[in-house]
Amino acid sequence: MDVHPPIEEKLRRLGSPEQPRDGDCLTWALAVTDMIIDDYDGLPAETVWVTAYDERDVILFIHKATRVLSWMIDVTARQFSPELPLYWVATENKYIEDLASATGAALITISPLADGLHLPSRSA
Repeated sequence: MDVHPPIEEKLRRLGSPEQPRDGDCLTWALAVTDMIIDDYDGLPAETVWVTAYDERDVILFIHKATRVLSWMIDVTARQFSPELPLYWVATENKYIEDLASATGAALITISPLADGLHLPSRSA
């Protein structure tokens, strides 16, 4: 897993649920985004939707995390698999790859909260 030590240390000080549950991301993703904005003046951070689909495009879960440039930060992903890091900092591509692998999702999309949720589009 990709890790950025200075951000990981700040995440540890912020805290996170030891055993994340469904719904924890609603609070924690916003807290992480606010911490990044406050502590790294000018760094563009946003809370985003993370949506996982099965092979028939049925939604498996909808989740929230923080995106900073091309990096994802997630402190509640362990609710999906105990193998995922407690303080997860990874490139967006690696995050999608590892989250799909850990959950069995066929497709994972990431979209800004302001844009709402997007259904996947696949070519026939």
